[in-house]
Amino acid sequence: MDKRRLFRLIPLPAKLLPGLLLLLLHGCASTPGNHAGQRSISDIRTDTEIHYAANRALVALMPMSPRSHIIVTVFDRVVLLTGQTPKVQWREQAVKAVQAIPRVRSVHNDIEIAPPASLPALSEDAYITSSVKTALLGSDDVPVNNVVVITESGVVYLMGQVSHAQANAAADLARRIKGVKKVVLLFEETR
Repeated sequence: MDKRRLFRLIPLPAKLLPGLLLLLLHGCASTPGNHAGQRSISDIRTDTEIHYAANRALVALMPMSPRSHIIVTVFDRVVLLTGQTPKVQWREQAVKAVQAIPRVRSVHNDIEIAPPASLPALSEDAYITSSVKTALLGSDDVPVNNVVVITESGVVYLMGQVSHAQANAAADLARRIKGVKKVVLLFEETR
């Protein structure tokens, strides 16, 4: 039987899909102290729970929610907030709401005070992100599974766990991509 047909025959509960997608996306990112070089399922689950809790907290902040474009990224319980909101107090409320989530180690606030990004701007950011990821895939110097790439308004954020040399190599690759205005390193360095 064709493998593609076999997958169609095995229904997955809808509850499992987000977790499975996260496993596919984060798969092999390494953490210090884990001799196999893999993030544990528990670590990935914690990041997923924080991500969902942060998004729920932001949606609960009405009337801010529909007039803002805030992106939540989580890696090893460190949260990066990017995007736009039109009022300073809304940005502060968003940060406080995310900081209050249990198990969050720290929050990096890079939310701009501005109207939400346009569709062309979002498309350009997506293109930059995919270009950076492609450059990282082609490099022998950076373990791509240990790096999360986020782009907002032409600013590339690199998160994850890599060595100092790998962080520098990733930053150099990202800076070479057309349209990148700035590279922000949020790596936790390993030895």
